[in-house]
Amino acid sequence: GKGNPNLQYNLDFSPLETDPELFPAPFVDVNGDGRYNVYDGDYPAIKGDQMAWWLFTDETNHTLSNGTPLLVDFQAAAYTYDCVQNPTVEKSLFLDYTVINRSGNNYQDTYLGFFSDPDLGCHLDDYIGTAPQANAWYVYNQDDLDASCQGVTGFGAHIPVQSIHFLNRSLDHTMYFANPSVGVPSPPTTDPDLPSEYYQFLLGRWRDGTPLTRGGNGYNPMSTDTVNHVFLDSPSDPQGWSMCTANLPYGDFRMVGSHGPFDLAASDTFLMQLAFTRQSDVPLPCPNIFGI
Repeated sequence: GKGNPNLQYNLDFSPLETDPELFPAPFVDVNGDGRYNVYDGDYPAIKGDQMAWWLFTDETNHTLSNGTPLLVDFQAAAYTYDCVQNPTVEKSLFLDYTVINRSGNNYQDTYLGFFSDPDLGCHLDDYIGTAPQANAWYVYNQDDLDASCQGVTGFGAHIPVQSIHFLNRSLDHTMYFANPSVGVPSPPTTDPDLPSEYYQFLLGRWRDGTPLTRGGNGYNPMSTDTVNHVFLDSPSDPQGWSMCTANLPYGDFRMVGSHGPFDLAASDTFLMQLAFTRQSDVPLPCPNIFGI
């Protein structure tokens, strides 16, 4: 907290060199002096019943994309509720990301995406999909038994569905890309490498710029049936487009959901709120996702 006089050392007991005036953690300022001091009765301002708060910056080397830093900061809060009367809330982890533009630049056509590698027990038999009407994407098991694989313990016959929801922003695009070391995925559908490829996935396109299209694995340069969300029908719908009806081979799939475009002016802040929710013992295969 700002001005904390009692925080003098890092976790490794080296002296703290950061100016306490720069500490941005939220707190309740009981005596209103603008300083965080527990001996004045000040205490952390938290959401939920338990919360972890941290921050990070992209003002550093982008080691995967080698892209130019945008000079933005992220303040993150992860919190849960002890809410036995509401199983959905009880089994959810909430995340708040506050993005702060420190660059002095006004960014247009900005997209904020959230990457997920949804390994549900054994990662080799996972299916993924989108529920656009719920601003959510999710992972479920291909069949009704999740065996252990490659040293990972599976769920057995009691398999949950895990979903990720945008709570305060529209989920404008969802995309996936395949782990190139599992199976033989088409090169344009594998992990991004260049900055432009990361941006293509945020736009709901494949890494080579080909639009996402309905049917099959979603990559068909000859198709004009473009969509914004991958596998957007319920797996229980035999006429819909899902991984169940596409009957794709085993793979290890990563997903990204994105919001945009929007403008992020210099010194602007932008709040994104998400929820990770677990639904237990969902009947498989090809579950009625939209029903839950």
